[in-house]
Amino acid sequence: MQDGDRRGVFLPSVWERFPDAAQFVDQLKRKADVAPDHWSDSLRVSRFTAESFGAL
Repeated sequence: MQDGDRRGVFLPSVWERFPDAAQFVDQLKRKADVAPDHWSDSLRVSRFTAESFGAL
């Protein structure tokens, strides 16, 4: 999630801690240091996948 110079990123495995989508977005906004009700035309949201190769 990015809006201007504010960014928040969670690895896909974080979904396990926040199974509710609304709660996930709220926590991501918190990490990006924006208000929970923040929304703007410049807000960008991206998604990605990751591969896990086991614990080190």
